[in-house]
Amino acid sequence: MKCIFSVIEATICGPGNYLDMDIGQCRSCPVGSYMTENQHAHTQCNPCLPGKHANNEGSEECTDCAPGLYSNQGASVCEVCPLGHFCPGGTDKLACPVGTMAPPMGLDWCDRCPQGSYSKGAAVVCDVCSAGHYCHGGGHR
Repeated sequence: MKCIFSVIEATICGPGNYLDMDIGQCRSCPVGSYMTENQHAHTQCNPCLPGKHANNEGSEECTDCAPGLYSNQGASVCEVCPLGHFCPGGTDKLACPVGTMAPPMGLDWCDRCPQGSYSKGAAVVCDVCSAGHYCHGGGHR
């Protein structure tokens, strides 16, 4: 045990790498994770935070998702924001609020419902105002 401990103590893995305890050697960080600097006996890489991704092995940092895209923790790619949601600056997907809609995928904003229509939130399209009601646009009818 002392010999293995000495090997681990002396092993320095460079950026983008970690120490694989099973083989006592450095390995590249898997996709979706990173290692920024040389670490003594660091046995795992850091997962990318939500809104970031690392699509290559051996990453030294995670890259921000572009507006209209999002990612969860440990992502290797950013995903297109779904219908009825918006993704500002690569953060988590957020449902469009009441009175707005996001008909195409991949938006970083929601459009306000036009006059004569409304939505209850997370809408792909705004509903037409019912007969006998007035809808000035947005979430009220």
